[in-house]
Amino acid sequence: MELQVEVPTAPDVTRETVTCPKCKNTTHFILARCPACNKVTRYFHSDLDFVTEITKLSDAYVGIIAGIKASINEYIAEFNVTLPKRWSAKITCDCGETYTIEIPLPQLP
Repeated sequence: MELQVEVPTAPDVTRETVTCPKCKNTTHFILARCPACNKVTRYFHSDLDFVTEITKLSDAYVGIIAGIKASINEYIAEFNVTLPKRWSAKITCDCGETYTIEIPLPQLP
């Protein structure tokens, strides 16, 4: 099995899912290119869809904050909570370059 994938330069990532045609096992990948040497780096591979899981957790947190804000709206004029805009990880390429990859996270409307 061969997979052809367009992989962006970090900090952007691409997500790929590969399913075995025989056993139907699924593996999820997070890939990015090194900005120095252009080599593709596999940051993560697992049966777990990491991006979906981190996005679901972040979305739940955003929903809780929105609910709190709505419930105290008549008592407190201003309620602000700083939310991270992205999840990031530092990567060290085989060429020696250290760079960051980023996954955008849900925000309050």
